[in-house]
Amino acid sequence: HDVREMFEQGLKKMEAKGAELVDIHVPDVEKAVRCRTVIGFAESSAYHLGVCKGNLAVYGEDVKQRIVAGLSITAVGYLTALRARKKLVAKFRQVFNQVDVLATPTTTITAHRIDEQEIDVDGKIINVRAATLRNTEPFNLYGVPSISIPMGFSSKGLPTGLQLVADFGEDFKLLSIAYGVEKLFKTSS
Repeated sequence: HDVREMFEQGLKKMEAKGAELVDIHVPDVEKAVRCRTVIGFAESSAYHLGVCKGNLAVYGEDVKQRIVAGLSITAVGYLTALRARKKLVAKFRQVFNQVDVLATPTTTITAHRIDEQEIDVDGKIINVRAATLRNTEPFNLYGVPSISIPMGFSSKGLPTGLQLVADFGEDFKLLSIAYGVEKLFKTSS
């Protein structure tokens, strides 16, 4: 809940400086995560098997597991995911009819130990990798520009980040807004 509190504080700071906040729904986030998993695993497997020439011993256990998982994805599954991505992107882009940029926490959890696979968040056991990537994966799938800027520190002194996301071709607008928000966070912390 530290991340949520930091995020809400960050939004209040931005609003106090004149940002107009609009609460919106980003459509099909879970579908986007599943789609990105299929595409990412398949492409990662194809790439890394070529690089390592089948010698998976050069990779850490976590990477090996993802490469092997990607090998089970069929061509039909991969092509289906690519078609789904086109539809998801078209639907997602409609969000920018309502806002200039999206703001989300970069991750749903604060930093964790590298050897942790699962953590307890408010009495619920969650997968660390999924919690770390959940807010960035959809935008990676869509291919839109995004940036993470330091938002502050949790009650345990762990860093939290604010992710800003813009539409295709809006990279400079995104960087300009991110620069202003980063300055705001530095001066108000």
